[in-house]
Amino acid sequence: MMKLNRKGYSLIEMMLAVAILGILVMVAVPDLLVWSANHRLRSNISELQGNLQVARITAINRNAPVTLLLNSPAANQYTIFVDDGQGLGGVARDLIRNGTEEIIQRGSSTFFSLGDGVVFQTINAAGNAFLFNGRGLRGRPVTDPSNVIIQNSEGRSYQIFVTMTGDINGSYL
Repeated sequence: MMKLNRKGYSLIEMMLAVAILGILVMVAVPDLLVWSANHRLRSNISELQGNLQVARITAINRNAPVTLLLNSPAANQYTIFVDDGQGLGGVARDLIRNGTEEIIQRGSSTFFSLGDGVVFQTINAAGNAFLFNGRGLRGRPVTDPSNVIIQNSEGRSYQIFVTMTGDINGSYL
């Protein structure tokens, strides 16, 4: 009777294990990339909707106009400020931060950026901005509702609506 030596794996067993592992990686990596892009989109959706709510609530609490300006200071960034015309050269409700109009910030950021691979696809709002008055209603309408569409690198899009009454909601396209 022949005794088998089982102190290790044969070359064929190792090659078979590597081949199976390679196939699993080839199947899993594309799904992981899509999942990652969709996760970044969901994260940006939550942040943008939350910041629209911050702008609206700040307008109500201060009884002052507050603007969330998209693509400012650069593409795929946005800022929130009290659009009350304070300071020399300030003009109220003009959708432009001028004078000494106060920037509303969360944490240490004075502006917010969309994540890697996420962009503003379409902005359907006057001056690329959403203006809320002291009652939380949207000002300066282009259409009702105004909206912004953000898209990830995989082509998945989400539309955020802001109605005349200041309601903020959205849906995937």
